[in-house]
This record gives sequence, C-alpha cells and structure tokens, in this order.
Amino acid sequence: MVAESLFDFLETNFDGQSGLACLGSAPLLLKACVEEKERITAALSASGEVGSALASKKAALAKREAELKEVEEKKKSVASRLQQFKTSAGGTVEQLDKLQQQVEELEGREGNLRVLRTVQELEAEPDPWKRFQQLSDVRSKLAGGDAATLKKVLLLVDQIKPALSEELKAALKGAAWPKPLKVPQQLLDEGEARLAEWITPPSLASPSPLQRVCRALASLTTLQEVAESVTAAAKEEKGPGRSWGVQGLLQALDLRFRFHFRGPRDTNRVDKPEWYLTYQLDRLKEHLPFLAVVVQPTLKVAAPGIGDRMQAAKEFAAGLVEQCAAKVDADASLLVGDGSLLMKTVEELLRFDTQLSTLLQEHDTPMDVTPSASLPLSCIALVASNKLLLQRWQQYEVTCALAQVQRLLDAPDALQVKHVVRMQAGDDTLKDEVLADDNWGTTSAQGVMALLEAVTDRYSSLPLLKDKVSFCKQVQEQSIVEPYVDGLRAIRTAWLSDWKILVNSRREEAHARRQHRAARLAYGALDAVAGGVAYAAATERPKEKTVSPSDVPLHTLCGIAGSARYCCAVLEEMADSIQFLLLHQAMGGEAADADRPESLLDDSLASLREERKAVLENLVEVVCTDVGDAMAEYDTQGRTWTQQMRAQQPSLLPALSPEICDVISVLSTHLETVKSGLHPVLAGSVWREIAGRVDEIL
Repeated sequence: MVAESLFDFLETNFDGQSGLACLGSAPLLLKACVEEKERITAALSASGEVGSALASKKAALAKREAELKEVEEKKKSVASRLQQFKTSAGGTVEQLDKLQQQVEELEGREGNLRVLRTVQELEAEPDPWKRFQQLSDVRSKLAGGDAATLKKVLLLVDQIKPALSEELKAALKGAAWPKPLKVPQQLLDEGEARLAEWITPPSLASPSPLQRVCRALASLTTLQEVAESVTAAAKEEKGPGRSWGVQGLLQALDLRFRFHFRGPRDTNRVDKPEWYLTYQLDRLKEHLPFLAVVVQPTLKVAAPGIGDRMQAAKEFAAGLVEQCAAKVDADASLLVGDGSLLMKTVEELLRFDTQLSTLLQEHDTPMDVTPSASLPLSCIALVASNKLLLQRWQQYEVTCALAQVQRLLDAPDALQVKHVVRMQAGDDTLKDEVLADDNWGTTSAQGVMALLEAVTDRYSSLPLLKDKVSFCKQVQEQSIVEPYVDGLRAIRTAWLSDWKILVNSRREEAHARRQHRAARLAYGALDAVAGGVAYAAATERPKEKTVSPSDVPLHTLCGIAGSARYCCAVLEEMADSIQFLLLHQAMGGEAADADRPESLLDDSLASLREERKAVLENLVEVVCTDVGDAMAEYDTQGRTWTQQMRAQQPSLLPALSPEICDVISVLSTHLETVKSGLHPVLAGSVWREIAGRVDEIL
C-alpha cells in the first residue's frame, strides 16, 4: 500500500520531471511519507482495519481448538464404552463369528448337494445330446461343488465330448469339408445375429449343411466352456486350451496332408519341401474367409466367456504349422545326412513363416512377436525343438559360411571399393551422396556383411535365446568375421612381404648403379670393357624372387583398411539393434557394468579395429619408404647433375632437376591412391601422418 501511494504521488506530482527537478520538491515528498506512515499506523492498531481482522481470526481459531478437544474427549468416551461392552458380553461376539462361519459352510454344502444332484441326473440320462443340453442349462451352477463333485462333472464332459465331435465330423462331411465352404450373403450382412438364430435353441428343424456345422461348433465350444469353468473352480493349474471346434476342422486337413506328403506317393519328396509348404498356405488362403466370418463369431456367440479369447484363424494356422513340423521330423534322418538338402529345407521353412505372417496380417489377425508355446506360429521354431536337426543345421551353417568367406576373399575384385552413388531428389535437383558409409565398402566386405545379416535372419526365429547366442558366436563370429579378418591379415602380410622384396631389389639396383659409376671412374672412360667387368663382378648375386611394382599395388592396402572400416561400422550398428541387445541380456548383460561380460561381437570389433590400425600404419610406412628411397636416389643423381649444369651453363639451370620429378611423381601417385581408395575420414588421418613424415624426409 505504501509503495502504491508513493508511486501515485510521484506520478501525480513529478511525472516527466528530471532528477534535479524532483530534488526541489523534496519537502513535499517528505510530507507525503509522514502522512502515509500515520495512515498505516492507524490501520494496524487494534481499532483499525487490519487489527480488528486479526482479532476476529484469533477468536475463530480458539473456537476451533475447543471443538477439536471436545471431539477427542467424545472419541475416548466411545472407545471406553465399547471396551466395557465387549467385557460384559463375554464370548458373544466370538460365538456370532463362529455361527457366521457355520452358516457359510452350510450354504456351501447345500450348493454342493444341488450340484451333486444335478450330476446324478445327468449321469442317469443315456442320450449324450440330451445330457449335453441339460449340462448347458445348468452350467452356471456347476462350479459350486467340491473337488469330488467337480471331478464327476469333468468325467461327464469326457463322456459327452466324443458324441459332439462325431456330430461335427458328420456335419463337415455333409458340407464337403475340407473344400472351401461358401458363406451366404445373408450371413455376411447380419453376422452374429443370424448365427445366434442358427445355434440357439430352438434351432431350425432341418438345417442346411453350413447351419449344421455351426451348431456342432457351438455345441463343442459350449462344452469346452463348461470344462474350463469347472477346471478353474477346482483350482487346477491348467492353462486355457485351444478351441475344440477348430481342432475338429483340422482333422480332415491333417488326414489329407498325410495322404499326400507322408505316404507312398510321388508328392512325398524330401527334396521338395516347397510342395507341402505351398499346399498348406493354399489351404489357409482358402479357409480364412470362412474362419473369420463363420467360425470366429460362432465361438463368441456360443461361449462368451472363452470365445473372445480364442482366435480361430491363428489356431487354424498353428495346426497347419504343426503338420509341417511333423513332416520335417519324419524326414529328419534324411536331412541330417545331406547338408544342402537341410539348408534348402530351412530356407523354405523361413519363407513359409514369412508368408504365413503376411497372410494373417492381411486378414486382420495380428502376429505375436514371440509365439506362445501353446500356439506356435513359426515352423522353424518347432523344427528347432529337434536337437539333432538344430545341431546339424548349425554345423552346415558353419561349413557354408567358411566356404563363402573364402570365395569372397579369393575373388579378383575382393578389395575393390564399390562407389555406388545414390541420387536423392530435392527441390528439383539431384544430389550425389558419395560419402555415405555403404558407398565405401569393398566387394568382399559388403558380401561378408550381407552374409552376416542373412544368417541373423535365419536364426532370429529360434524360440530360445541360448540357441540364438550359439548361432551368433559359432557361425557369425567364429565362422564369418574372424576368418575374414584372418584373410585380410594374410593378404596384408603377403603384400608386405612382396613389397619388402621389391624395396630390397630397388635398393640393390641403386647400389649397383652407384658401384657401376664408381667402377667406370676407376678404370677410366677409355677402358669401358674393364669397367663393365668390374660392375658385373660387383653386382653378381644369387637369383631371388623377383617382384614388379604392379605386383604390389598400393590400393590393396587401401582396400584392406576400407574393408575393416566398413565391417566395423556395420557391426557397431548391428550390436546396438534390439536383436543383439536381447542376446546380450541373455548372456547376463543385466549385471553391473563392472561385472558385465563381454558383449556379442566385441571380440570381432576389436580384431577389425586392430587390423584397421595396423594397415593404416603400414600404409604410412610404405608411402614414406618409397618417397625416402626416391629422395636417396635424387641425392646421388640429382645433385651431381645440378652441379654439372651449374658449372657448364649456369643461365640454363632449371628450378628443379629432372631427378626430383621422380620423387614428386612417387608422392603424387601414392597420395592420389590414398585419396581415391580410402574413406575420407581415414584418408584425412593418413594424409596428416604422411605429411609430417615426408616433411622430415625433405
């Protein structure tokens, strides 16, 4: 309030005036401050506005404290009276609790007796269909019995199920199943409402073949709901099972599959796995509309408690997958002895899994990331449960990987950098992305990384993480990356050996030329023959391996460095993927950082980085050695030539002697090779190192 008053006062009396002008009005300001102080003092007094408000609040607070104290006293009084009542009542309260428990026990016995009487009535009924109808009418009451009664109910279910299964089988036969069943347009339009009329009693007197199939499916599903509710009431640890109705649909398909691909027919060929896999995919395509429009709504209407959980299309597909897996198991003895046949089967099974997933997704049936054990939707996952097949598969993967890596290393263009320029449109212009990582991989490096990713795609469908880890370590690391690094190291070692022979030969030839000149000077220009003899004697040495400069091109080292860099980049990205993070977690990656084991691919990355570092050091050494040898030759020839020219015709002496051009040519050629053969990041680091070394040489 004071601040507002002063502000109003200054704004009213001194607005727009300078500081000196305000000082002239200081007495007025002091007077206003004194008046404001008196007004505030009056407001804070007991009779003032603020003082009276504080007094009323204080009185209200004292009243609330008194009320709270009164409530606490009443609470204590009630607690005291309650304790006195319990003491005076004696064991009355405990007796009431016991009576309540007895009443509950009697009610449970009464419910159990009702269930037992119902079960006895059902057992007395000889007709399975009437027994099923009575069971359906009282299914909501059957979960109230004791363990023995519930066991009798389950026994009744087992007695009724064969009759209902036979009815479904007869209905399917009458509908010409497993031929595709045509869905009527009326059912497509009205959906569950029309199905409810078909399957809910009283049903049609003379149903059509499709209506009869729906009634049989509904009956089996209702019986299954009773069985599962009774099992849950008995507290048995048994997970939800598959649809009995869908299993009935699969029986006829399994019979035909065995007839064509498990019996003595021409279609049963172990070298043609694509035949039975394509056959199964075709059957799924044919029946998906029927499963989605008829079977799934029937399950939902007949048994709302379990119909929403069941997925007819996925359970049907899982049944087809199990038939294929059983076929592979039957052929296992033949597959384990033929590596190419086993690998072909694995490839076809992987292709089948992919097409199966796509087909279900197209019909709005989402696939699980990891199929459950009760509902397998991956044929390769079921095949992997055969330990012998899995072991042989891994062995053949190792054999094929080693052979493929060796072929890549032996190719003529193995270390040739592939500059694949990618064009990207933007603002009506095209841009070259020449610095992208995948544009600097050699032919062999890109082939090895493609092989690595192909192996990952093959074993990623395995259900157990330990099997995936085994594939990663034994196939990818030990049979692909490590052999490739060893191959690069062997190429580099052989190249350096040939290069050292070339350097020694070049230095010996230079030494021989110097001796030749010295011999000619010693014997005199007129005795050239004697000088030649002396030169031959001085340079005579046993024959060794000869290497020409074309045998040791510098771009070989550049290719090795580029291969190691490219593989490192791909492996680092792969190691950060979800697939490998899960594998690392399976190896104990959740431990603390200090106790964490080495991650997958860590050893491979370390080997590649070590090889990349070594080859770059060799590259610098080779360039600087070649330049140094050229400078040594210039020291012996160029300087002599320069001295002779200076003595004969000083005015015609060029800025550089011809011999120094050889030095510049060697340096220029090597630097151009480094620039064109290395990734810009590696080329920059090598150039800096070469520049410092060459400066010392010069």
